[in-house]
Amino acid sequence: MDAERAHLNEALYRAEGWDRVPGSTVKEDTARAHKLMEASRKEMEARAKRKTKVGKYWRTAIITFSHDAQKVLAEKEITPQAQALAAFTEFAEAHGAKLLTVDFHGDETAPHYHATFEGINEKGYAVRFDRETLGQEQDHIARHFKDLGLKRGKKREDRIADGEDPSKWNHRNVRELHQQHLADNEAELAELQKKIEAAEERRATNEQRAEKARAKAEADESRAAKALKNAERYEQRARDAELEIERLQSRIASLKGEFETAEQAVAQKKTKIASLESGNSSLRQRKASLQARLKTLNAA
Repeated sequence: MDAERAHLNEALYRAEGWDRVPGSTVKEDTARAHKLMEASRKEMEARAKRKTKVGKYWRTAIITFSHDAQKVLAEKEITPQAQALAAFTEFAEAHGAKLLTVDFHGDETAPHYHATFEGINEKGYAVRFDRETLGQEQDHIARHFKDLGLKRGKKREDRIADGEDPSKWNHRNVRELHQQHLADNEAELAELQKKIEAAEERRATNEQRAEKARAKAEADESRAAKALKNAERYEQRARDAELEIERLQSRIASLKGEFETAEQAVAQKKTKIASLESGNSSLRQRKASLQARLKTLNAA
């Protein structure tokens, strides 16, 4: 994340009642968010047909762009907020899942969109997807960006079916992918933790300064106005630091979720590679058998 680009981040959507209350403090906003999440969970519990794990009460989705797509958007100077919001909205409506939040993250290497949905649909069933359904949803979402000159990436299954060289769709082995992803996650987590510690220090420093400024205002009426103004400035800086901490903590939670998803993908990749290797082995055996028969026929 690049702090100098933090101003590019944008909240694109909040469900009714989820918007920030103007004039509220960071602590008030945080407490309110917790109450909203708890109320949402209780509502889902009440309509759920089956019990589910607490973490499954909410689902997240992300829209990312390839390097080529990022170049296209940069050249056209387009940030497709409307398209992303429309895609997430259509997805929510199609599956009867309430859309809670949509955010644009423009302060990271690859700008992307995050959305949060309730994990229990309007009929009381958990929102779940198999591999085929997820592939179809990716197709549907890609259509929203078609007019911008973007298209969905070619599916791996299609690449295999078209006979593409495996090196084009399987650039690194499973162990390399796993180790690289683990290293990337650990590095980013460490960097995020450093930023949280720095933000916590800024918050504490400005809270102390604000407290001293208010004490000075009470002690010296002739300088009260200036002291109170300083106190408000320090309090705003403390609130900004608190918001930064919350954003960083949210990114950490998201990163851990992405890592878990990647772990599952690695496991699936191992299974697929094992299947492909088994198939190749069978083909080699059949080839050897046919060559042996041909040799025998030629000898006869």
